[in-house]
Amino acid sequence: MLAELDALFRLGWRGMVFIVDDNFIGNKRNVKKLLPALADWSERHGRPFSFIAEASVNLAEDEELLDGMRRAHFRRVFLGIETPVKASLKEAQKGQNMRRNLLDSVKKIQSYGMEVMAGFIVGFDNDPDDIFERQIEFIREIAIPLAMVGLLKALPDTQLWRRLEREGRLLLESTGNNTDCSLNFVPKMDATRLIEGYKSIMRAIYSPGEYYQRALDCLERVVATAPAARRNGIASDVVTLFRIALTGLWLLIKKFDDLFLFFVIKGRFSAAARMVVNRAILLPAIKPLGNGVSVNIKDLGDLVNRESPLAQKNGVCANTDRMRRMRLERRDEILSFLRCQRRNKSGRGFHATFIQSA
Repeated sequence: MLAELDALFRLGWRGMVFIVDDNFIGNKRNVKKLLPALADWSERHGRPFSFIAEASVNLAEDEELLDGMRRAHFRRVFLGIETPVKASLKEAQKGQNMRRNLLDSVKKIQSYGMEVMAGFIVGFDNDPDDIFERQIEFIREIAIPLAMVGLLKALPDTQLWRRLEREGRLLLESTGNNTDCSLNFVPKMDATRLIEGYKSIMRAIYSPGEYYQRALDCLERVVATAPAARRNGIASDVVTLFRIALTGLWLLIKKFDDLFLFFVIKGRFSAAARMVVNRAILLPAIKPLGNGVSVNIKDLGDLVNRESPLAQKNGVCANTDRMRRMRLERRDEILSFLRCQRRNKSGRGFHATFIQSA
């Protein structure tokens, strides 16, 4: 993980970094080993980043862990609170949310300098008729500005999915979006009432007055003990994001094939050549190895479609027998042929120059 931070630092990123893990504290022992190293890295690099993570509510029970996250410069944490109704928490098998008061847990985490974001769900079988008002009041009291509220969805191969399937209540597969006001199962509550109640929650908690009041209450509770992460200007951030995107694209290409083809294109491609290149038949075939033997292929279409043996030139020999068997769809043979060309005496390999047929 520190190597990834080194890479981000070199690329110029400064600001928030999201540590992607469904539960950052799932393995507390390992996390407690990581946090001192992370704090030391941050100090040595001038605190370039602040961190966000996902965790379970029982984070509030471990002061050593909370202190370590504060020292490592964690500024936000996302919790799966789900609901203030204990019967619904039991239904969702969220036992860790039932062991202590949720409001006290959130306040405890906020006191260590971390803003709490949270997910909430309506649509459990055990939700009471007043669940919508209770969720609004709870989110208000708990002072969480960024509250992600969604409708319950049954996802394939989960206990909820299997139970609803046994009960004959499944309707269709989930859209994957729990905020689109759709249901993929028959709820215990009237479906129309459930959807309209969900909409009422969203209208209430994100009305300007409600939202800004929660933000102000949150600021009073979150005790910042360290300066914010160093930030660059907007222009610098845009350049950095572009560089990160290019780096990611390069790594993605390398993942599919560690060899790359260097094309020096003179003139225009023939129709066959354009077709081959567009279909990425030869793109990953050859890694550029610097100045070497130049292989002129007069017609790329002939290479893959017709009997066109590669002329022997500068010690590079074509395997004409194999060339006769090559067809456009036989990509593996083409790649194998190109990779097996004999190197010249310098050992530097070759690059291919494709030119239009005379």
